[in-house]
Amino acid sequence: MKVFIVLLSNRLYAWLKCFHAYDWRADTKSAYSVPLSECNDIEVWQESTHQVYVKEGHRASMFMLQKAGILLRRDLRTGIILEEIYLPPRYKFMEIIEDREVGHLYLKSKIYSKLPHEDVLSAIIIFSFPHLEFSAFLEVRKSVFGKTALKTEICQGTLLVLHSNKSIKLYSLKEILSKFLQHQYKLGETFTENNVTSVVGKHPLGLPLNVMIVDAPPVLFDVKSAGHSLQVGGHPWHYIICPTVGRYQVFSLSKKIAVEGVIEESNEVEPDVVVFHPDESLKIVHATSSKIVIYKIIQGLYPRLEVFFSLDAFEQRSRKDTQRPKRSSFGRKLSQSNYLNDVMSLMLFDYEDELDIFAILRVKQPVLFQGPQLEIIYTDSSSGKILASRHLPDCSWPMVYDCQYSFEIDGPLLIVKTKKYENMKSTMYVFLLTGEDNT
Repeated sequence: MKVFIVLLSNRLYAWLKCFHAYDWRADTKSAYSVPLSECNDIEVWQESTHQVYVKEGHRASMFMLQKAGILLRRDLRTGIILEEIYLPPRYKFMEIIEDREVGHLYLKSKIYSKLPHEDVLSAIIIFSFPHLEFSAFLEVRKSVFGKTALKTEICQGTLLVLHSNKSIKLYSLKEILSKFLQHQYKLGETFTENNVTSVVGKHPLGLPLNVMIVDAPPVLFDVKSAGHSLQVGGHPWHYIICPTVGRYQVFSLSKKIAVEGVIEESNEVEPDVVVFHPDESLKIVHATSSKIVIYKIIQGLYPRLEVFFSLDAFEQRSRKDTQRPKRSSFGRKLSQSNYLNDVMSLMLFDYEDELDIFAILRVKQPVLFQGPQLEIIYTDSSSGKILASRHLPDCSWPMVYDCQYSFEIDGPLLIVKTKKYENMKSTMYVFLLTGEDNT
């Protein structure tokens, strides 16, 4: 492994600055800057051969949800504003949700459930993308979806409404639009609302409220889970819930049959991650600070969970450390692992679908006040076999307990990101996997 670009500019991943690189061995050239402080959320879209809705001439784009209530589409390479849409001013839109499979971009407003007099829980705007076309603007009201409704989420064309009694109800957005869409507007058209005339996408009204949900649509799925924890995935479809705090149970979606075996929460430093494997198989990933375990659902008359793959942060184990938990200067509990030394660790994962590779970043800090060691491990997603592992060069990695680590792989590229808790400073490191063990 060779260092591709060891260190790029501060907050690059947050798109404060974007760069051109004509020769990866030379210095990068700044292409443009955008003020990150003015944005509530940012999404990036790039062309893909798998996206059948892509039209010729569409450019890689960056969608920026401005705090001023404007949605921008910029050319990702040049930063030039390609489209600018004024949003309804009566709501504060905070989140962009991208559904690449159907080519939809959702804007979701802040949640208003804490206001007892407010009937609207949240507002949602739907666009087609990458070239923005207005589809719908709707309100989720407690008088329609239930007084116990607390929050809304959107995932894969589904509206999730979370209730105070731990209930999660799923609704089809497609069915909601087909039943309650009153009129289809195009950007640039004139419309009138509350005796005020405006142009779609322009000041003063922005977008018309063209979906009026007057009664509750059919519920696709209703389940109760502690902390509103719900994962749906696998093929055929299964779902994961928490019947009680700290215990994960898997069920068949079609038969509602429980899969034998319970995944127990580890109670380590970082929250556990329990998700379906990104390869859409019948596998489940359980990641903790010190271990990654992949379970496989064995189908049959009595389906069960079986360990498919397991990897510890440290190979050599020793006696339990029975000392009281240590804490950093920011109050974060430090890992109390099963080793003699004061050791801290992180186990992170990512999936490269084109290569069918499940990658694990192992971050080990064997001594409390010495910098951590990073190792990337590539495994074959189908067999679980380790294909390659490389120790990353010492880049003065920040302490595990003082920053947040994340990473992603994209073909031969490995991108490691760190974010300091103290000053929220973000740094990105990019490496190129060459097949040579000369780090």
